[in-house]
Amino acid sequence: MNNSNSKISFIEKIFGDYTVDGNFNLSIKCPNCASENTKKRKLSIKLENDKFHCWVCDFRGKSLLPLLKKYSTKENINEYINKFYKKSFFKKSQETKDNFKEQLVLPPGFTLLAEYKRNNNTQFGIYAEKAFEYIKSRNLYTIEDFWRFKFGITGYKKYINRIIFPSFDSNGILNYYVCRTWNINENLKYLNSAIKKQEIIFNEIDINWKIPLTIVEGPFDTTKCSRNTTCLLGNTLSTDSLLFEKIILNDTPIILMLDNDMHEKSCEIAKLLLNYGIKISIIFLKNKKDPCEHTRDEISDLILENQNWNFNKIDILRKKIANI
Repeated sequence: MNNSNSKISFIEKIFGDYTVDGNFNLSIKCPNCASENTKKRKLSIKLENDKFHCWVCDFRGKSLLPLLKKYSTKENINEYINKFYKKSFFKKSQETKDNFKEQLVLPPGFTLLAEYKRNNNTQFGIYAEKAFEYIKSRNLYTIEDFWRFKFGITGYKKYINRIIFPSFDSNGILNYYVCRTWNINENLKYLNSAIKKQEIIFNEIDINWKIPLTIVEGPFDTTKCSRNTTCLLGNTLSTDSLLFEKIILNDTPIILMLDNDMHEKSCEIAKLLLNYGIKISIIFLKNKKDPCEHTRDEISDLILENQNWNFNKIDILRKKIANI
């Protein structure tokens, strides 16, 4: 209760008058949509976990950090992180890890392709050879590629004719996996683990949040980028996602590289991050559909070509976005 009172005082100091209901939901005037004259308090903050939601403009987040980042000062942000955010964030992270330990496992019979190749295993026969052919069609040839991305296969019926691409959190705990078919007659290209993608960061184990992070759409796109890369598992970035929270918390510069038919989506994500003071560069692909169709050297050249001017010239990026 003392912590709640302290948090209420902190919120009042920044956002003014409030009301609290019996469930310890605090309501304030939404700074995102309310005018100075309105007295309606439509932004609700759940004091237990700091989730907030405006019932008018749908501005929302999993902590107060996005709200403070957009409408408060650096001093207040630091105070929030030191007093309230870190404790609740790490508690939430630990609970998530515990759930993954109990619930998420790789498909039955999962075998690493790298291990299979090294031991000249004959368990899967022609089936394994098709898996190798598919990986090579993605321009991934070396044994280092197989170990780095931990590609696997299984003879289990549900996942047959599929490459299994696992993801691990910052502690090396399995947090997601994607199963991609190489069978052109298969209706479902992907089978994914039953974990909400907003709650995980794909292969966070490889991420350094203090240097520019490349973000692409899908797991196979990450294979053509540097180690400091993750994917959206789609083409949107939600303020309610763990990836968004970590970017905001660490002020991580972003290199955004979506498929070449996703310019509008790229602009939406860029505008969102710019609003929270995040430095961002957009790589607009032209000649090929997506990053995984490029070589690593081509992707590296594209990133170098774009990032040198952009991170220190946010206004120019805004104009670039506006003109697309």
